[in-house]
Amino acid sequence: MMEAIKNFFRKIVFTIRTIAFLFAIWAVIFATNKVLNTSFLFEYDEGLVYSGDAIKKALKECNCEYNSREFYEKLNLMCQSERKKIIPNMILNLSMIFGISSDALVNRIETDKSCIYDKWKGKINNFYFISDLNQIYQMLEKNDYTLFFAVSDDNIIQAIKSKTRVIRIRKNHKSPLQITYNPKKFKERVLWLSEF
Repeated sequence: MMEAIKNFFRKIVFTIRTIAFLFAIWAVIFATNKVLNTSFLFEYDEGLVYSGDAIKKALKECNCEYNSREFYEKLNLMCQSERKKIIPNMILNLSMIFGISSDALVNRIETDKSCIYDKWKGKINNFYFISDLNQIYQMLEKNDYTLFFAVSDDNIIQAIKSKTRVIRIRKNHKSPLQITYNPKKFKERVLWLSEF
């Protein structure tokens, strides 16, 4: 009986020590990332979200041309029609746990952003609504991201020019998003199963 009680308490002590050890490892990683200012940048459309349904809906409702201001005014309010992509969002959530801050690059005209801001509150620090390639390059240089998860060739070119490490997120084959997209064209790494 006494041996069973001793074994029980040994297991409890072992469990507490293991949890304390794992917590200490997490604390070191978290603090290191904060001190080093480790940060990620995610391309929004086809990066963090599959926005194909929202694009189709916006085009239908506004009866306007793709890339027009009216189109983006509708699209920016349709974030509920966007679907979060699994692998990129797993990376985003893990990065938060380990003290890594994340921003999003939204290649759209800046209109009403409230829907997007509300949806990603607490997960994404800054949203950059930029479509001009020179401005993207300047933003990458200024913010010195540890890693950029990009979809389009244009954004990967800007990452290479600014010496930002880049990983390509695959575009969903159903997406109507109009971008230049040629995976591995620049011998970049491609995130596995990131199209879903």
